[in-house]
Amino acid sequence: MIGIDHREQGRKERALAEYYRTLARYPTECGEPITYQLSEEQLKQVLCGDVTVDELIERGEVSGS
Repeated sequence: MIGIDHREQGRKERALAEYYRTLARYPTECGEPITYQLSEEQLKQVLCGDVTVDELIERGEVSGS
């Protein structure tokens, strides 16, 4: 089959719509999200599994905004 698989395109569109609905609901259901700025080294440690973001917060190495 050449071109777009319409069933798959419909699934993607529905999934994307649900994602945006979830984003819109989040602040009212859970409060405003807290974000953290990690340095490049901290990000590498988290992605490699050496440390968690929670551990960095407990140590006071990052602050939320």
